[in-house]
Amino acid sequence: MKFVRTILYVQLALGLVGGFWAFGDIHMSAMGRARSHGMRAEYERIRQSPDFREPPPIQGYTLARLVDAMEADARRRGEIAFRAFIGSLAASLFAATMLFFLGRARYAQKIAQQAGCSEPRDSDAGSIRTSVARGR
Repeated sequence: MKFVRTILYVQLALGLVGGFWAFGDIHMSAMGRARSHGMRAEYERIRQSPDFREPPPIQGYTLARLVDAMEADARRRGEIAFRAFIGSLAASLFAATMLFFLGRARYAQKIAQQAGCSEPRDSDAGSIRTSVARGR
């Protein structure tokens, strides 16, 4: 039982740390999307000026394509981080729920020992089978 509790505490801790880490990545993704949106607006504003010249492509990327790639990358990172956040949250909630149930079972066992019941009581079906086996 102690081993299970230790594993659940480790799962809870890793889930919380993973959740904070994923939330940071979600924030970074939002900042990246805002930055690429600002770059796009500035590019459109500069492009409308009369003395604008399109810079030569760098490794096949024009400025517009570069901004689009930055936005797509930020969106992809955000989606991955959101899935990691949901997974970490689910793992943490599962571990917390199981720790709660283990605590309740431990408390019930302690109460049963204090009442003098060393073994759990049979259900009604079990006591009927016992009565039939004894000939009653």
